Amino acid sequence: MPLAETEHEDIQVWKGELSGEFSVHSAYKLLQEATLNPTDYLCRKVITNEECPRCRSWPEESLHSYWEWLTWVFQKGNGAQCRLFCYALWAIWVSRNQFIYERKNSTGRVIAQSIQRQMEEIEGVRVLKTQKTMVRKFGVQEDLPKAAIQFDAAFDKRSFKSATGLVGWDQNGDLLVLKTVIHKKVPSAFAAEAYACLESMKLGIALRMPSIKITGDSKTVINKCRKNSIDKSVIGAIISDIHSKKSCFQDLNFQHINRSENSNAHKLARRALDREESIYLMGADLDQYVFD
Repeated sequence: MPLAETEHEDIQVWKGELSGEFSVHSAYKLLQEATLNPTDYLCRKVITNEECPRCRSWPEESLHSYWEWLTWVFQKGNGAQCRLFCYALWAIWVSRNQFIYERKNSTGRVIAQSIQRQMEEIEGVRVLKTQKTMVRKFGVQEDLPKAAIQFDAAFDKRSFKSATGLVGWDQNGDLLVLKTVIHKKVPSAFAAEAYACLESMKLGIALRMPSIKITGDSKTVINKCRKNSIDKSVIGAIISDIHSKKSCFQDLNFQHINRSENSNAHKLARRALDREESIYLMGADLDQYVFD
């Protein structure tokens, strides 16, 4: 199974479907194949003990949970302090539920790291929205330069290797860059296409173009990249890496094209797989390359 390059929270995936989403049909099929005792499928019992699970000294009531202190913080604190307090409360509440229902006891350091990650993520989105607003205002006078990158993949199921072919065009429609990447231990052609899309994102970042269009003939991969929701399929880790790089662009568009329109990227990938070679050509070096 492909692993993500960037760190992210683990998610639950339903193994009965390739999409990772639950369905009654797959659940019934798994139950027919199951060998466990039926009582193992019973839901957890509702907790009736009102004692605080951590200190075991006081009832877990509103006063014990510092509701008065919570009100005081929001009355006295500024915006940044209140946001930090909310991040901390949420992380502590999640840790409390994990302790009760999963018997997972998080250390203070782990909780603090979780708070820091949430702050960086949400505050980063706030900064990005501000930057996009500035760009839209500036764009009234000058459009952002927009490059286009076509991607495709070739896959060898015997060696589990794949090759990514990338063809980049500038805003004038002139050839800008050619790149191929060889991947090993690729489980399927489906994953090979996802890796190719991820490589196109990396190339766009390397080109330092604020506005870019990513095109490919894999409609499934393109649709998954367009969505901002968590993907639970077998290529979910790769899609997660693609989503994590969206913030590197001020304007990003994923577009599906027909195979005939993607012939250059396809030929590039096929040639790279046959020769097992990686190339990166720009400028005058492009003149030496001829598409077969």
